[in-house]
Amino acid sequence: MNHKKNDMKKKQWIIIAVLAIIASACSSDDETIVDDGPDGGDPEETLVVQFINSLGASETTFKVNGAEFVTQNGTTLLITENTILKDDELRFTVSDEGNLSVVWNEDSQFNAAANSLNNLFLEGNRAPSQFVFSQIDDNSLSGTSGNRTLLLTVDENLNVSATITFAEKNSVLSASIEEKTSSDYLTPPSILAGSEIFSFEGQSLRSGMKFAASRNSLYFVNREFSETVQFIKYDLSTQSSTKVQYPGLNGFEKHLELFEDKLVSLSQRELMELDYEMVNDPIVTQSNGPDGGEKSFLYHGDMYVVGGFGQLEANTINRLSLETSTFSQVGLLPNEQSYSDGAIYNEKLYVFGGWYPSQQGTNYFDDILIYDTSTFTIQEELVMPIEVLDTFTARVQNLIYVGGRAVEEVIDNGNGNTTVITRPFLGVLNAQTNEFTEYDTTNLFPNQYSLRNMTGSSTALFLAVASPGDHNDGQWKTTIYEVPLQ
Repeated sequence: MNHKKNDMKKKQWIIIAVLAIIASACSSDDETIVDDGPDGGDPEETLVVQFINSLGASETTFKVNGAEFVTQNGTTLLITENTILKDDELRFTVSDEGNLSVVWNEDSQFNAAANSLNNLFLEGNRAPSQFVFSQIDDNSLSGTSGNRTLLLTVDENLNVSATITFAEKNSVLSASIEEKTSSDYLTPPSILAGSEIFSFEGQSLRSGMKFAASRNSLYFVNREFSETVQFIKYDLSTQSSTKVQYPGLNGFEKHLELFEDKLVSLSQRELMELDYEMVNDPIVTQSNGPDGGEKSFLYHGDMYVVGGFGQLEANTINRLSLETSTFSQVGLLPNEQSYSDGAIYNEKLYVFGGWYPSQQGTNYFDDILIYDTSTFTIQEELVMPIEVLDTFTARVQNLIYVGGRAVEEVIDNGNGNTTVITRPFLGVLNAQTNEFTEYDTTNLFPNQYSLRNMTGSSTALFLAVASPGDHNDGQWKTTIYEVPLQ
Protein backbone atom coordinates (compact mmCIF):
# COMPACT_ATOMS: atom_id res chain seq x y z
CA MET A 1 0.00 0.00 0.00
CA ASN A 2 1.43 3.45 -0.91
CA HIS A 3 0.54 5.98 1.79
CA LYS A 4 0.76 9.55 0.49
CA LYS A 5 0.53 12.10 3.27
CA ASN A 6 -1.49 15.30 2.82
CA ASP A 7 -1.73 18.24 5.20
CA MET A 8 -5.49 18.03 5.40
CA LYS A 9 -7.33 17.87 8.72
CA LYS A 10 -7.37 14.32 10.07
CA LYS A 11 -10.69 12.55 10.13
CA GLN A 12 -11.94 9.87 12.46
CA TRP A 13 -13.23 6.61 11.09
CA ILE A 14 -13.56 3.38 13.06
CA ILE A 15 -12.68 0.57 10.69
CA ILE A 16 -12.73 -3.19 10.96
CA ALA A 17 -10.17 -5.99 10.72
CA VAL A 18 -6.47 -5.01 11.36
CA LEU A 19 -5.02 -3.35 14.48
CA ALA A 20 -1.24 -2.79 14.35
CA ILE A 21 0.72 -1.52 17.36
CA ILE A 22 4.27 -0.29 16.64
CA ALA A 23 6.78 0.28 19.45
CA SER A 24 8.26 3.76 19.95
CA ALA A 25 11.87 4.80 19.46
CA CYS A 26 12.77 4.25 23.11
CA SER A 27 11.55 0.63 23.35
CA SER A 28 13.61 -2.58 23.56
CA ASP A 29 16.42 -3.56 21.17
CA ASP A 30 14.37 -5.72 18.81
CA GLU A 31 11.80 -2.96 18.44
CA THR A 32 14.23 -0.03 18.20
CA ILE A 33 13.41 2.28 15.33
CA VAL A 34 15.92 5.07 16.01
CA ASP A 35 19.55 5.26 14.81
CA ASP A 36 21.86 6.78 17.45
CA GLY A 37 23.69 8.71 14.78
CA PRO A 38 27.45 9.21 14.29
CA ASP A 39 29.96 10.48 16.88
CA GLY A 40 27.46 10.41 19.72
CA GLY A 41 25.54 13.40 18.30
CA ASP A 42 21.77 13.86 18.08
CA PRO A 43 20.08 10.63 17.01
CA GLU A 44 19.08 10.41 13.37
CA GLU A 45 15.46 9.40 12.89
CA THR A 46 14.84 6.35 10.79
CA LEU A 47 12.33 6.45 7.95
CA VAL A 48 9.81 4.59 10.10
CA VAL A 49 10.08 7.18 12.87
CA GLN A 50 9.86 10.03 10.37
CA PHE A 51 6.65 8.62 8.95
CA ILE A 52 5.12 8.18 12.40
CA ASN A 53 6.09 11.73 13.36
CA SER A 54 4.62 13.08 10.11
CA LEU A 55 1.23 11.78 11.16
CA GLY A 56 1.19 13.80 14.35
CA ALA A 57 -0.94 12.95 17.36
CA SER A 58 -4.34 12.97 15.72
CA GLU A 59 -6.09 10.29 13.70
CA THR A 60 -5.59 10.06 9.93
CA THR A 61 -7.88 8.14 7.58
CA PHE A 62 -6.63 6.78 4.27
CA LYS A 63 -8.71 5.59 1.34
CA VAL A 64 -7.97 2.71 -1.00
CA ASN A 65 -7.28 3.89 -4.54
CA GLY A 66 -6.55 0.50 -5.98
CA ALA A 67 -5.38 -2.94 -4.95
CA GLU A 68 -3.96 -6.18 -6.22
CA PHE A 69 -5.00 -9.57 -4.89
CA VAL A 70 -3.10 -12.75 -5.68
CA THR A 71 -5.34 -15.78 -5.21
CA GLN A 72 -4.36 -19.21 -3.96
CA ASN A 73 -4.24 -20.33 -7.59
CA GLY A 74 -1.72 -17.62 -8.47
CA THR A 75 -4.22 -15.48 -10.35
CA THR A 76 -3.59 -11.74 -9.99
CA LEU A 77 -6.75 -9.62 -9.82
CA LEU A 78 -6.50 -5.83 -10.13
CA ILE A 79 -9.03 -3.92 -8.05
CA THR A 80 -9.74 -0.28 -8.94
CA GLU A 81 -11.18 2.34 -6.62
CA ASN A 82 -14.41 2.28 -8.62
CA THR A 83 -15.27 -1.24 -7.50
CA ILE A 84 -16.38 -2.60 -4.16
CA LEU A 85 -13.51 -1.16 -2.08
CA LYS A 86 -15.28 2.14 -1.41
CA ASP A 87 -15.78 1.13 2.24
CA ASP A 88 -12.24 -0.16 2.79
CA GLU A 89 -10.17 2.41 4.69
CA LEU A 90 -7.25 2.52 7.05
CA ARG A 91 -7.06 4.58 10.21
CA PHE A 92 -3.67 5.65 11.54
CA THR A 93 -3.46 6.86 15.15
CA VAL A 94 -0.34 7.94 17.05
CA SER A 95 -0.48 7.75 20.84
CA ASP A 96 1.10 10.26 23.23
CA GLU A 97 3.95 7.78 23.69
CA GLY A 98 4.61 7.72 19.94
CA ASN A 99 3.05 4.34 19.27
CA LEU A 100 1.15 3.88 16.02
CA SER A 101 -2.05 1.90 15.60
CA VAL A 102 -3.47 1.01 12.20
CA VAL A 103 -6.99 -0.31 11.69
CA TRP A 104 -8.06 -1.76 8.36
CA ASN A 105 -11.70 -2.24 7.48
CA GLU A 106 -12.04 -5.46 5.52
CA ASP A 107 -15.55 -4.49 4.51
CA SER A 108 -15.99 -7.59 2.36
CA GLN A 109 -14.04 -10.79 2.85
CA PHE A 110 -11.79 -12.02 0.06
CA ASN A 111 -12.46 -15.26 -1.76
CA ALA A 112 -9.03 -16.89 -2.11
CA ALA A 113 -10.33 -19.26 -4.80
CA ALA A 114 -11.66 -16.44 -7.01
CA ASN A 115 -10.92 -16.46 -10.73
CA SER A 116 -12.32 -12.99 -11.50
CA LEU A 117 -13.49 -9.82 -9.81
CA ASN A 118 -17.05 -11.11 -10.08
CA ASN A 119 -16.45 -13.70 -7.35
CA LEU A 120 -13.57 -12.11 -5.42
CA PHE A 121 -15.62 -10.74 -2.54
CA LEU A 122 -17.74 -12.48 0.07
CA GLU A 123 -20.47 -10.61 1.96
CA GLY A 124 -20.01 -10.17 5.69
CA ASN A 125 -17.25 -8.28 7.50
CA ARG A 126 -14.72 -9.53 10.05
CA ALA A 127 -14.00 -8.52 13.61
CA PRO A 128 -10.70 -6.62 14.08
CA SER A 129 -7.42 -8.54 14.18
CA GLN A 130 -4.44 -7.22 16.20
CA PHE A 131 -0.92 -7.12 14.82
CA VAL A 132 2.05 -6.50 17.15
CA PHE A 133 5.06 -5.33 15.16
CA SER A 134 8.78 -5.97 15.39
CA GLN A 135 11.36 -4.05 13.37
CA ILE A 136 13.12 -5.71 10.44
CA ASP A 137 15.38 -2.77 9.55
CA ASP A 138 15.32 1.05 9.57
CA ASN A 139 12.52 1.32 7.03
CA SER A 140 10.32 -1.72 7.58
CA LEU A 141 8.33 -3.53 10.23
CA SER A 142 6.43 -6.79 10.28
CA GLY A 143 3.59 -8.07 12.41
CA THR A 144 1.45 -11.18 12.64
CA SER A 145 -2.05 -11.95 13.85
CA GLY A 146 -3.12 -15.55 13.68
CA ASN A 147 -2.39 -16.70 10.14
CA ARG A 148 -2.00 -13.16 8.78
CA THR A 149 1.21 -11.18 8.28
CA LEU A 150 1.42 -7.44 7.67
CA LEU A 151 4.64 -5.92 6.28
CA LEU A 152 5.16 -2.13 6.25
CA THR A 153 7.98 -0.49 4.29
CA VAL A 154 8.74 3.26 4.20
CA ASP A 155 10.66 4.89 1.33
CA GLU A 156 12.70 8.12 1.36
CA ASN A 157 9.59 10.16 0.43
CA LEU A 158 7.72 8.70 3.43
CA ASN A 159 5.41 6.72 1.18
CA VAL A 160 4.53 3.43 2.82
CA SER A 161 3.94 0.14 1.08
CA ALA A 162 2.22 -2.71 2.84
CA THR A 163 1.64 -6.35 2.04
CA ILE A 164 -0.89 -8.52 3.84
CA THR A 165 -0.34 -12.25 3.51
CA PHE A 166 -3.27 -14.55 4.32
CA ALA A 167 -1.55 -17.82 5.21
CA GLU A 168 -4.85 -19.62 5.80
CA LYS A 169 -5.91 -18.62 2.27
CA ASN A 170 -2.47 -18.84 0.63
CA SER A 171 -3.10 -15.41 -0.90
CA VAL A 172 -1.66 -11.88 -0.76
CA LEU A 173 -3.21 -8.41 -0.86
CA SER A 174 -1.42 -5.13 -1.64
CA ALA A 175 -3.02 -1.76 -2.28
CA SER A 176 -2.29 1.89 -2.98
CA ILE A 177 -3.88 4.35 -0.58
CA GLU A 178 -3.80 8.07 0.15
CA GLU A 179 -5.18 10.30 2.85
CA LYS A 180 -8.91 10.77 2.64
CA THR A 181 -10.33 14.29 2.44
CA SER A 182 -13.83 15.69 2.92
CA SER A 183 -14.46 15.50 -0.82
CA ASP A 184 -14.10 11.71 -0.68
CA TYR A 185 -17.21 11.30 1.47
CA LEU A 186 -20.58 11.09 -0.23
CA THR A 187 -23.12 13.90 -0.15
CA PRO A 188 -26.85 13.16 -0.45
CA PRO A 189 -28.36 13.42 -3.95
CA SER A 190 -30.60 16.47 -4.36
CA ILE A 191 -33.43 14.39 -5.83
CA LEU A 192 -34.24 10.70 -6.17
CA ALA A 193 -36.04 9.13 -9.12
CA GLY A 194 -36.38 5.49 -10.06
CA SER A 195 -38.04 2.91 -12.25
CA GLU A 196 -39.71 -0.46 -11.75
CA ILE A 197 -37.49 -3.46 -12.48
CA PHE A 198 -39.22 -6.48 -10.95
CA SER A 199 -42.24 -7.69 -8.95
CA PHE A 200 -43.34 -10.80 -7.10
CA GLU A 201 -46.34 -12.04 -5.12
CA GLY A 202 -46.65 -13.52 -1.66
CA GLN A 203 -49.12 -13.98 1.17
CA SER A 204 -47.37 -11.37 3.31
CA LEU A 205 -46.36 -7.77 2.65
CA ARG A 206 -43.27 -8.39 4.76
CA SER A 207 -40.12 -9.32 2.89
CA GLY A 208 -36.51 -9.69 3.89
CA MET A 209 -34.32 -8.06 1.22
CA LYS A 210 -30.58 -7.76 0.56
CA PHE A 211 -28.20 -6.91 -2.30
CA ALA A 212 -25.25 -9.27 -2.89
CA ALA A 213 -22.42 -7.48 -4.68
CA SER A 214 -20.60 -10.76 -5.28
CA ARG A 215 -23.55 -11.96 -7.37
CA ASN A 216 -24.86 -8.57 -8.56
CA SER A 217 -28.22 -9.86 -7.42
CA LEU A 218 -31.10 -9.03 -5.11
CA TYR A 219 -32.33 -11.68 -2.68
CA PHE A 220 -35.74 -11.83 -0.99
CA VAL A 221 -37.43 -14.02 1.60
CA ASN A 222 -41.22 -13.95 1.80
CA ARG A 223 -44.16 -16.12 2.88
CA GLU A 224 -45.71 -17.77 -0.17
CA PHE A 225 -48.49 -19.46 1.80
CA SER A 226 -49.17 -19.88 5.52
CA GLU A 227 -46.69 -22.76 5.90
CA THR A 228 -44.49 -22.16 2.85
CA VAL A 229 -41.52 -19.82 2.63
CA GLN A 230 -40.12 -18.62 -0.68
CA PHE A 231 -36.65 -17.34 -1.52
CA ILE A 232 -36.24 -15.23 -4.66
CA LYS A 233 -33.07 -14.22 -6.48
CA TYR A 234 -33.18 -11.41 -9.06
CA ASP A 235 -30.02 -11.22 -11.19
CA LEU A 236 -29.45 -7.59 -12.15
CA SER A 237 -27.04 -8.55 -14.94
CA THR A 238 -29.46 -10.84 -16.77
CA GLN A 239 -32.67 -9.22 -15.45
CA SER A 240 -33.99 -12.67 -14.62
CA SER A 241 -35.44 -14.16 -11.44
CA THR A 242 -35.29 -17.55 -9.73
CA LYS A 243 -37.73 -18.68 -7.04
CA VAL A 244 -37.62 -21.68 -4.70
CA GLN A 245 -40.29 -22.72 -2.21
CA TYR A 246 -39.97 -24.72 0.99
CA PRO A 247 -43.23 -26.11 2.45
CA GLY A 248 -43.53 -26.75 6.16
CA LEU A 249 -41.61 -23.65 7.20
CA ASN A 250 -43.23 -20.60 8.76
CA GLY A 251 -42.17 -17.18 9.99
CA PHE A 252 -39.18 -16.64 7.69
CA GLU A 253 -40.48 -13.48 6.11
CA LYS A 254 -38.72 -10.41 7.47
CA HIS A 255 -35.11 -11.15 8.51
CA LEU A 256 -32.57 -11.74 5.76
CA GLU A 257 -28.79 -11.29 6.02
CA LEU A 258 -25.86 -12.33 3.83
CA PHE A 259 -22.76 -13.92 5.32
CA GLU A 260 -19.98 -15.96 3.70
CA ASP A 261 -21.96 -16.94 0.60
CA LYS A 262 -25.04 -17.87 2.62
CA LEU A 263 -28.53 -16.45 2.95
CA VAL A 264 -29.39 -16.29 6.65
CA SER A 265 -32.99 -15.91 7.80
CA LEU A 266 -34.58 -15.92 11.24
CA SER A 267 -38.05 -16.96 12.42
CA GLN A 268 -39.54 -17.19 15.89
CA ARG A 269 -37.38 -20.05 17.13
CA GLU A 270 -35.34 -21.16 14.13
CA LEU A 271 -32.35 -20.05 12.09
CA MET A 272 -32.17 -20.95 8.41
CA GLU A 273 -29.15 -20.96 6.09
CA LEU A 274 -29.34 -21.35 2.32
CA ASP A 275 -26.65 -21.22 -0.37
CA TYR A 276 -26.60 -18.29 -2.81
CA GLU A 277 -27.56 -20.45 -5.78
CA MET A 278 -30.55 -21.86 -3.85
CA VAL A 279 -29.95 -25.38 -5.17
CA ASN A 280 -29.53 -27.25 -1.89
CA ASP A 281 -32.08 -27.70 0.87
CA PRO A 282 -31.82 -25.09 3.62
CA ILE A 283 -30.17 -25.92 6.93
CA VAL A 284 -32.54 -25.15 9.82
CA THR A 285 -31.37 -25.05 13.45
CA GLN A 286 -33.17 -24.20 16.67
CA SER A 287 -32.47 -20.92 18.44
CA ASN A 288 -32.89 -20.38 22.18
CA GLY A 289 -35.73 -17.86 22.00
CA PRO A 290 -38.15 -15.94 19.81
CA ASP A 291 -36.74 -13.33 17.46
CA GLY A 292 -38.93 -10.60 18.96
CA GLY A 293 -37.51 -7.78 16.87
CA GLU A 294 -39.06 -6.90 13.56
CA LYS A 295 -35.76 -5.72 12.07
CA SER A 296 -32.24 -7.14 12.04
CA PHE A 297 -28.72 -6.26 10.95
CA LEU A 298 -25.44 -8.15 10.63
CA TYR A 299 -22.34 -7.07 12.54
CA HIS A 300 -19.03 -8.92 12.90
CA GLY A 301 -20.61 -12.17 11.78
CA ASP A 302 -23.56 -12.13 14.20
CA MET A 303 -27.18 -11.16 13.66
CA TYR A 304 -28.72 -8.46 15.85
CA VAL A 305 -32.42 -7.75 16.40
CA VAL A 306 -33.81 -4.48 17.74
CA GLY A 307 -36.85 -4.25 20.02
CA GLY A 308 -39.96 -6.29 19.31
CA PHE A 309 -42.96 -7.87 20.96
CA GLY A 310 -43.70 -10.81 23.23
CA GLN A 311 -41.22 -12.91 25.18
CA LEU A 312 -38.16 -11.04 23.97
CA GLU A 313 -38.38 -7.69 25.73
CA ALA A 314 -39.40 -4.81 23.47
CA ASN A 315 -36.79 -2.45 24.93
CA THR A 316 -33.77 -4.66 24.26
CA ILE A 317 -31.12 -5.12 21.58
CA ASN A 318 -30.19 -8.78 21.22
CA ARG A 319 -27.38 -10.62 19.48
CA LEU A 320 -27.89 -13.99 17.81
CA SER A 321 -24.66 -15.93 17.39
CA LEU A 322 -24.63 -17.58 13.97
CA GLU A 323 -22.16 -20.15 15.30
CA THR A 324 -24.19 -21.33 18.31
CA SER A 325 -27.74 -20.17 17.34
CA THR A 326 -28.11 -18.59 20.80
CA PHE A 327 -29.43 -15.18 21.81
CA SER A 328 -27.88 -12.79 24.31
CA GLN A 329 -28.92 -9.28 25.33
CA VAL A 330 -26.34 -6.60 24.54
CA GLY A 331 -28.16 -3.29 25.00
CA LEU A 332 -31.31 -1.44 25.90
CA LEU A 333 -33.64 0.94 24.08
CA PRO A 334 -34.96 3.96 26.02
CA ASN A 335 -38.53 2.87 25.20
CA GLU A 336 -40.49 -0.22 24.31
CA GLN A 337 -40.59 -0.14 20.54
CA SER A 338 -40.77 -2.24 17.43
CA TYR A 339 -40.46 -1.80 13.65
CA SER A 340 -37.25 0.20 14.27
CA ASP A 341 -34.48 -0.60 11.83
CA GLY A 342 -30.77 -0.21 12.53
CA ALA A 343 -27.60 0.32 10.49
CA ILE A 344 -23.89 0.21 11.39
CA TYR A 345 -21.43 2.94 10.39
CA ASN A 346 -18.05 3.81 11.89
CA GLU A 347 -18.54 1.22 14.67
CA LYS A 348 -21.77 2.95 15.70
CA LEU A 349 -25.31 1.60 15.57
CA TYR A 350 -28.02 3.96 14.29
CA VAL A 351 -31.62 3.04 15.25
CA PHE A 352 -34.42 4.91 13.46
CA GLY A 353 -38.03 5.62 14.48
CA GLY A 354 -40.59 2.88 15.09
CA TRP A 355 -43.73 2.51 17.18
CA TYR A 356 -45.17 0.46 20.02
CA PRO A 357 -48.76 -0.09 21.22
CA SER A 358 -49.45 0.16 24.94
CA GLN A 359 -52.47 0.41 27.21
CA GLN A 360 -51.82 4.13 27.47
CA GLY A 361 -51.90 4.53 23.68
CA THR A 362 -49.63 3.91 20.74
CA ASN A 363 -46.24 5.60 20.77
CA TYR A 364 -44.61 6.79 17.54
CA PHE A 365 -40.94 7.76 17.35
CA ASP A 366 -38.88 10.23 15.36
CA ASP A 367 -35.64 9.44 17.21
CA ILE A 368 -32.30 8.50 15.72
CA LEU A 369 -30.49 6.68 18.53
CA ILE A 370 -26.70 6.41 18.08
CA TYR A 371 -25.01 3.60 20.03
CA ASP A 372 -21.36 2.90 20.71
CA THR A 373 -21.05 -0.74 19.61
CA SER A 374 -18.28 -1.49 22.12
CA THR A 375 -20.77 -1.02 24.98
CA PHE A 376 -24.13 -0.73 23.17
CA THR A 377 -24.93 2.40 25.14
CA ILE A 378 -26.45 5.54 23.62
CA GLN A 379 -23.82 8.16 22.77
CA GLU A 380 -26.02 10.67 20.95
CA GLU A 381 -29.64 11.25 19.92
CA LEU A 382 -30.89 12.98 16.77
CA VAL A 383 -34.38 13.45 15.36
CA MET A 384 -35.97 12.97 11.96
CA PRO A 385 -38.32 15.64 10.55
CA ILE A 386 -41.37 13.52 11.45
CA GLU A 387 -42.36 10.35 13.31
CA VAL A 388 -41.89 7.23 11.17
CA LEU A 389 -43.78 4.19 12.43
CA ASP A 390 -42.12 1.46 10.36
CA THR A 391 -38.53 2.04 9.27
CA PHE A 392 -36.16 0.33 6.85
CA THR A 393 -32.55 1.29 6.26
CA ALA A 394 -29.84 0.91 3.61
CA ARG A 395 -26.30 2.24 4.08
CA VAL A 396 -24.20 3.41 1.13
CA GLN A 397 -20.80 4.40 2.56
CA ASN A 398 -21.42 7.33 4.95
CA LEU A 399 -25.05 7.83 3.86
CA ILE A 400 -27.79 5.91 5.71
CA TYR A 401 -31.06 5.93 3.78
CA VAL A 402 -34.21 5.37 5.83
CA GLY A 403 -37.79 4.87 4.67
CA GLY A 404 -41.21 3.83 5.92
CA ARG A 405 -44.58 5.45 6.71
CA ALA A 406 -44.55 8.93 8.24
CA VAL A 407 -47.23 9.78 10.81
CA GLU A 408 -48.94 13.00 9.72
CA GLU A 409 -51.86 12.96 12.16
CA VAL A 410 -53.37 10.81 14.91
CA ILE A 411 -57.13 11.34 15.28
CA ASP A 412 -58.76 10.39 18.59
CA ASN A 413 -62.10 8.68 17.85
CA GLY A 414 -62.93 8.11 21.50
CA ASN A 415 -63.18 4.86 23.47
CA GLY A 416 -59.50 4.30 22.94
CA ASN A 417 -59.83 4.19 19.15
CA THR A 418 -57.64 6.29 16.88
CA THR A 419 -57.15 6.87 13.19
CA VAL A 420 -53.57 7.31 12.01
CA ILE A 421 -52.97 9.33 8.83
CA THR A 422 -49.70 8.33 7.22
CA ARG A 423 -47.77 8.92 4.01
CA PRO A 424 -44.67 7.42 2.37
CA PHE A 425 -41.36 8.57 3.80
CA LEU A 426 -37.80 8.42 2.46
CA GLY A 427 -34.80 10.32 3.78
CA VAL A 428 -31.08 10.06 4.33
CA LEU A 429 -28.73 10.72 7.24
CA ASN A 430 -25.22 11.87 6.40
CA ALA A 431 -23.41 10.06 9.21
CA GLN A 432 -20.32 12.25 8.72
CA THR A 433 -22.20 15.46 9.47
CA ASN A 434 -25.37 14.18 11.24
CA GLU A 435 -27.48 16.15 8.74
CA PHE A 436 -30.81 14.65 7.68
CA THR A 437 -32.52 15.17 4.30
CA GLU A 438 -36.07 14.12 3.41
CA TYR A 439 -37.03 13.33 -0.21
CA ASP A 440 -40.20 13.81 -2.19
CA THR A 441 -41.42 10.27 -2.87
CA THR A 442 -43.85 11.29 -5.64
CA ASN A 443 -40.88 10.94 -8.02
CA LEU A 444 -40.65 7.29 -7.06
CA PHE A 445 -44.06 5.65 -6.55
CA PRO A 446 -47.74 6.53 -5.90
CA ASN A 447 -48.66 8.02 -2.53
CA GLN A 448 -50.88 5.09 -1.53
CA TYR A 449 -47.92 2.71 -1.75
CA SER A 450 -45.95 1.72 1.33
CA LEU A 451 -42.22 1.16 1.46
CA ARG A 452 -41.78 -2.42 2.70
CA ASN A 453 -38.01 -2.77 2.61
CA MET A 454 -34.88 -1.38 0.99
CA THR A 455 -31.26 -2.24 0.27
CA GLY A 456 -28.40 -0.58 -1.56
CA SER A 457 -25.34 -1.09 -3.73
CA SER A 458 -22.51 1.38 -4.31
CA THR A 459 -24.46 2.95 -7.18
CA ALA A 460 -28.18 2.45 -6.48
CA LEU A 461 -30.98 2.05 -3.96
CA PHE A 462 -33.50 -0.74 -4.36
CA LEU A 463 -36.94 -0.12 -2.86
CA ALA A 464 -39.61 -2.76 -2.22
CA VAL A 465 -43.03 -1.11 -2.24
CA ALA A 466 -46.59 -2.44 -2.06
CA SER A 467 -50.14 -1.15 -2.12
CA PRO A 468 -52.67 -2.48 0.43
CA GLY A 469 -55.19 -2.88 -2.39
CA ASP A 470 -52.86 -4.58 -4.87
CA HIS A 471 -53.62 -8.24 -4.25
CA ASN A 472 -55.17 -11.22 -5.99
CA ASP A 473 -56.62 -14.32 -4.28
CA GLY A 474 -54.78 -13.54 -1.07
CA GLN A 475 -51.47 -12.85 -2.81
CA TRP A 476 -49.95 -9.39 -2.33
CA LYS A 477 -47.83 -7.82 -5.03
CA THR A 478 -44.46 -6.32 -4.11
CA THR A 479 -42.76 -4.10 -6.69
CA ILE A 480 -39.02 -3.38 -6.76
CA TYR A 481 -37.78 0.05 -7.89
CA GLU A 482 -34.18 0.83 -8.80
CA VAL A 483 -33.05 4.34 -7.82
CA PRO A 484 -29.66 5.40 -9.30
CA LEU A 485 -27.42 7.33 -6.91
CA GLN A 486 -24.93 8.68 -9.45
